[in-house]
Amino acid sequence: MTRRLSAAPTSRRRPLLRMAALAPIAALALAGCQWTSTVQTDEAYEPADGRSTTLGGVQVNNLLVVSDRKGGEGTLVGLGVNKTNQDVEVSFALAGGQPIRIEIPSHSSKQISDPDNGPMSTLPNIPVEPGGLVDVDIVTAGAGGQSLRVPVLAPYPPYGDYHESGPLTHAPTAPAAHGDGH
Repeated sequence: MTRRLSAAPTSRRRPLLRMAALAPIAALALAGCQWTSTVQTDEAYEPADGRSTTLGGVQVNNLLVVSDRKGGEGTLVGLGVNKTNQDVEVSFALAGGQPIRIEIPSHSSKQISDPDNGPMSTLPNIPVEPGGLVDVDIVTAGAGGQSLRVPVLAPYPPYGDYHESGPLTHAPTAPAAHGDGH
């Protein structure tokens, strides 16, 4: 006597086989957007308010100017990092202005302005309002120079202590207009 198998187990296996065959295709389709998008951590960006640059073995990080108005004084803020075996002098200046010079010891870093423990590096006559950009010329003896366009920020926290007017707690108001008395 021959035994006959029922068709039920085969018909139950077909959907499983179909799902098993389609699973890799579905996984590739769902992961396809990752192939066309770059991983954000692979992209270089400035994780700060200021701008950064490298001149030879010296890095200048988070460079910006804090000023409360156009034509007023501004404080140069940033960090110089010397990765060389020698002390390095770095100078910073606005176009045509007197340079600010800082000495960075070898294999160390130095704040350009330090409101807590050191001198403030002041630039006269900032040519733009806060929110604008200004060109700062950076020069080192061994690596030459570069002009870097940096932001000018109002002295709001966290940069308020870097300016002579101190931290602003509200937006400056425009002077009252003189007119017909209204």
